[in-house]
Amino acid sequence: MPAKIKAFTTSINGELCKACGYCAEVCPKEVFSQSGEFNKQGYNPFQVAHSENCVGCLTCIALCPEFAVSVIETED
Repeated sequence: MPAKIKAFTTSINGELCKACGYCAEVCPKEVFSQSGEFNKQGYNPFQVAHSENCVGCLTCIALCPEFAVSVIETED
């Protein structure tokens, strides 16, 4: 029986993000980067640059003070 390969889809709600950068700072796989646009609150939010690199450690979710990050498990 072959092992299931887990994949994760990561997203950030740009309207909630206050650009603290905690997600990018703690991510071991460099999934996040800062966007070049501003949200309605005037912040330059972070965005998902490489969702395919996500290993599902969920550290970004635990540290985001605005609950702007979500990680969903998918199967390949």
